[in-house]
Amino acid sequence: MMSTFPHLFLFSSTMVLGTMISLSSSNWVMIWLGMELNLMSFLPLMTLSKQNQESEAAIKYFLAQCWGGSFFLLGMTLSYFFPSQLKIIPVLIILVSLMMKAGMAPCHFWFPSVMNSMSWTLCLLLSTWQKITPLLLLFTFANSSALPMMTLLGATSIIAGSLGGIMQTQVRPLLAYSSISHMGWMTVISPFSMSMAILYLTTYIIMTTPIMILLAQSNALSTKSTTLISSMGQTNSLWFFLMILSLGGMPPTTGFMIKLIAVETLVNNSMILPTIVFLVAATVNLSFYLNLVFYTYISSTFVSLKHAYEPKTAIPISMFAISMFWLIPLTSLI
Repeated sequence: MMSTFPHLFLFSSTMVLGTMISLSSSNWVMIWLGMELNLMSFLPLMTLSKQNQESEAAIKYFLAQCWGGSFFLLGMTLSYFFPSQLKIIPVLIILVSLMMKAGMAPCHFWFPSVMNSMSWTLCLLLSTWQKITPLLLLFTFANSSALPMMTLLGATSIIAGSLGGIMQTQVRPLLAYSSISHMGWMTVISPFSMSMAILYLTTYIIMTTPIMILLAQSNALSTKSTTLISSMGQTNSLWFFLMILSLGGMPPTTGFMIKLIAVETLVNNSMILPTIVFLVAATVNLSFYLNLVFYTYISSTFVSLKHAYEPKTAIPISMFAISMFWLIPLTSLI
């Protein structure tokens, strides 16, 4: 462990630095350089374990991100040569590049398989930190003129995330499709309220983090193996239950409040029919979250809490979960 610490510290620092460079730059070249620095820092983290699965995932991730970076450069270059009447073409190319980097549909071909081949720590980074730059850049293109395009892109991710997660028996790909669906919600509301989209992203990160920490502690890989969480003590079992329901949008959790405000925003802007489609997809999403809860708490293999243990992560997980509910008053600021 100590032998890998210098590498872990170095690459983690440069990964954060790459994100900061991209988000603080107004120059397209510096934004691209920041994303590539982030990529080149994350890849060594994926290969530190020297497991074949993670090495294969690193190759898939590298190829997908290379394609995304290439499209970003192409769109950036074309934007200087195309007349204003045809600016939509380089904008579309840049949007496709950001969707590929974030793993949004229909460019999500790499995301579930890469998630399924990585450790839970890397899955957490890929689902949270690695989404920040491409999503925030995507939100900058959200305005009234881009409304049809952003709605179509967001709807594609919402539907693909819902349909992809239905038949999943592995937890990590299921959470990958869940992430795709949530990114779709962020995209469709971004043209109406940038702050709402950012709050949605923040809430998603806060909800996902403790869930993946618990899954890492229990080493649960399939939906049926989530019964192992019930052996981790009453506190962690309770928080896992609440966080899964919140991630699925079950009332009255914060996940539900975020979706409720998003629906209200869409309806107020006369997006009635798309909203109905999104709600149907959200219901499908909730069904596979409830499936996780079913296997965790109602399965016949439930481990008696009398023999349960409370890992040291109980306190930080509880703090994360409590902070999730503190976000509810912030919704009044939107």
